[in-house]
Amino acid sequence: MSLHRTFGLLALVWSSLLLPAAAQVWSARAPMPTPRWGAAAVVLDGQIYVLGGQNAQGVVLDVVERFDPATGTWTPFGSMEDERFNAAAAVFQGKIYVMGGRDRDGDVKDDVQVYDPATGGWQEIDDLEEKREGATAVVLDDTLYVLGGSDQNARFLDTVERFDPATGTWHRVDDWHLDQPRAALGAVVLGDTAYAVGGFSTFGPHGPVQQYSHATGEGLLPPLDPPRGNLGTAGWGRRFYAIGGRDATDRVTPAVNVFDVFTRTWTAAPSLTTGREGAAVALVGEYVFVFGGRDDDGTILASSEALRVNSSPRITSTPDTTAGTGTPYTYTLQTLDAEADPLTITAAGLPGWLTLTDHGDGSATLSGTPGLSDIGHYPITLRVSDGLLEVAQTFTLVVDRATGIDDETPPERTPSLEAPYPNPFARRAYVPFHTAPGATVHLEVFDLQGRRVATLADGLLPPGSNLAAWDGRDDEGRLLASGVYVLRLRQGARQVTRLLTLLR
Repeated sequence: MSLHRTFGLLALVWSSLLLPAAAQVWSARAPMPTPRWGAAAVVLDGQIYVLGGQNAQGVVLDVVERFDPATGTWTPFGSMEDERFNAAAAVFQGKIYVMGGRDRDGDVKDDVQVYDPATGGWQEIDDLEEKREGATAVVLDDTLYVLGGSDQNARFLDTVERFDPATGTWHRVDDWHLDQPRAALGAVVLGDTAYAVGGFSTFGPHGPVQQYSHATGEGLLPPLDPPRGNLGTAGWGRRFYAIGGRDATDRVTPAVNVFDVFTRTWTAAPSLTTGREGAAVALVGEYVFVFGGRDDDGTILASSEALRVNSSPRITSTPDTTAGTGTPYTYTLQTLDAEADPLTITAAGLPGWLTLTDHGDGSATLSGTPGLSDIGHYPITLRVSDGLLEVAQTFTLVVDRATGIDDETPPERTPSLEAPYPNPFARRAYVPFHTAPGATVHLEVFDLQGRRVATLADGLLPPGSNLAAWDGRDDEGRLLASGVYVLRLRQGARQVTRLLTLLR
């Protein structure tokens, strides 16, 4: 049996948005207009382009179709310069590169087709040094590489070529060879390291994973189990996927496995709804998409499916919403992330006396000591991001006079707000307060979102002791819900607050 009948390439999909695994399930998406396998897929400007492949009649295609993940719809996108099956593809410097593959006559090619969105057209550039089908491609440190594959004589290759955009030429790389000559492999880049995964060699499906970086060179990682070729690969952060493919029993599998480069371990991920080999894979936003391929019965597929592969971080701690003057305040934010992704924690609305320290382990601490001039309430927002998804915790921090802390200003010339009573209250609460001479007095009630709900005093009052009452209604006379409310007394530049709890 000829090589091009025994495997179909899943070309590397290179995208600026690559995501980690999450415990979700695969769900159907709109089928491709053209059923095919051995197609390549790339992501350009958030759109997925599926390129070439072979249809159910065995015809090698030049068809390009574009999928919009936002709308879930397909659009015809013309044709490549030439038809290709089992070609490698990648996006490099804003252009789509399609490299090698097999043509309609069964010839393995070394030519390279490039689509430039600025001109809207395809052109051929300098040929690869070797003819290749079933190769894969990566962009590592802003350099485009083509890895492995097989030649016209079905000889597996371990060579790597790189593209020089300055000269428009390809050159074989001396310091990077695959650990085993192979084709129908996948590859991903995480950070400054490329990973070559799976494929077929003269010994059958290949298990060991090869890593390569310019800093450390080549190395081997624990093998994919079960090993398989004609698989899909994609990665983000600290993980990469091995999706579907054909295993050592010559069966097409729906299995999906995830490798964590920090722990150097493989784990199982949700399986595809159907086994696929030679499918096209792309990642956009929170989803990995799988298009077409060939199933275990040899049926060429048009169906598509997607997996949400990143879940939002979760905040697990409850903030301390009160602080006393002269007393150190601390609140440690705690989080959980299902994928154990690195998290960044930031804050908005912090007063000058309060600082946030991100510990780099998914926790952060707010700390500081307010003074008498800091009495008031402060809406604070803490944001937690995994680089793609973000959650926020918003609360109002109320700073009040701490017991035993005296104001240096004489009491008779300083507005003050005494403890309301009863607290909690159900029908009516009384609010004793002291005013200084000369300035308008504002005594108001706010909810914990900072919205004013009631006004208890607004105008000039004689200096000295005063007493206000509140029946738990807003300024329109409507009963307010049970909860904690903030009393704020403001006179001139001075303001003080107290908390009051309403229980219906």
